[in-house]
Amino acid sequence: MDDLVTPFKKRKSWGLLTVTRVRFKFLLNQKKHKGDLSPFFISTIFIIVMKLLNVLKTIILENSSKRHNLYTTSNGIEFISSNHHTKDRHADLSYDEIKDIILNAIDSGSNVHTRVAVPNLMLSRLIRKKYEKILNEFSKNPKEDKIKFVFKREDNNDEEVFDFIEFILGRDNKEKNKFKVVSSTFSSDGNYLKLFGKGVVQARKVVLEKYFHLRTVIL
Repeated sequence: MDDLVTPFKKRKSWGLLTVTRVRFKFLLNQKKHKGDLSPFFISTIFIIVMKLLNVLKTIILENSSKRHNLYTTSNGIEFISSNHHTKDRHADLSYDEIKDIILNAIDSGSNVHTRVAVPNLMLSRLIRKKYEKILNEFSKNPKEDKIKFVFKREDNNDEEVFDFIEFILGRDNKEKNKFKVVSSTFSSDGNYLKLFGKGVVQARKVVLEKYFHLRTVIL
């Protein structure tokens, strides 16, 4: 299985939406020319509008549930990145683009900046190399929902803030053979994503992420 992020295919809902819009526009133009606004015509328009709303609802649900495949093992276990992680946290960008955003935020001195993740492509390659250890950690406790993984980049030639990759991986709620990246970041010490739970000391500095899990695993 290739470690590149899987692109999404165009959904058929978009085609259905286009056909419905064209049909609605055609009927409306026909009735305008004839001056006919009969109850039958109004009910027909109502049905078409309802169809449009249903198609739009389907498209929204499809987009909200999109998941980007990072790696699939030979026995069918999938590692995925949620649409939130990929789009809202910009994990679909390249390493150089992410690096520029982070360095610009540091140089600005502002506390408000664009939140960015580790690129999906980098996570895909890392998970491909380390998936056996990852799965072994999850097998230790079937009730453990999330684990934070930390990887030190020995080949990092950029600023110290890129020395470590941190990512939090969770079990999929519906499919037991799927694990989802819910958050990720670069850091200088592997301690950017904060942990909460029994026996976990809470740092006094500003907490940037809150996850109720107990373990950090070094890859």
